[in-house]
Amino acid sequence: TPQAIAVEENKGQESRQPVHGNWRVINHAPAALSTYSLPVNQVSGEFDLTKDQQNLKNIDIDVQSNGRITGAGVWKDKQGDFKFDVNGFDLKNVHPKMLATRLSGPLELTATKGSQHIVTTLTNSGSNVLQVFADVNVTNERVEVTEARMSGSANAKIELKGQLKYTEGLPFEGKAQLLQFNLAELGDFPNSRLAGDFDVNGVVKPNVKVNL
Repeated sequence: TPQAIAVEENKGQESRQPVHGNWRVINHAPAALSTYSLPVNQVSGEFDLTKDQQNLKNIDIDVQSNGRITGAGVWKDKQGDFKFDVNGFDLKNVHPKMLATRLSGPLELTATKGSQHIVTTLTNSGSNVLQVFADVNVTNERVEVTEARMSGSANAKIELKGQLKYTEGLPFEGKAQLLQFNLAELGDFPNSRLAGDFDVNGVVKPNVKVNL
């Protein structure tokens, strides 16, 4: 689904260093990640440009369902390093069948021309006990999960490693270790009490299907 995006930019005098300005990107068609879209309403921030690097500050990402991601970072030598604070992220922004959440916590992003490396630990502030840790690499072809952990109530836990490809159906494959985890705690999924080590595969679209 193509994004309907508008960009606004206000730069200072380019003859002076550093160049200071602000920017805003508006997404007129936000939607869940599972629809090949972005659940972001708009992104804004300020920048200082020199011949050596770009400093981005006061980055403010307005996420659907009243979520917000704020932070700052530096782009230098073809690499960007950013630190963000996530506030109130809803897992329904990943897929509509997921649990409604208010996940918050730190997120670090390292970006190059062809990939992004993300590390985050998020905790849910709602009535559902949920904590998420993820170490993920994103490229133009796939999402590679180096390590992901999700813990719920009563010591329930899922650990995942694997990949999701940007091809028809969004297929995924990997390995999972589960400890008394009820999939219904993650959203509109069947009640289950799973434990053990599993090879997992499946698709995200048109409906989530998981094979263990």
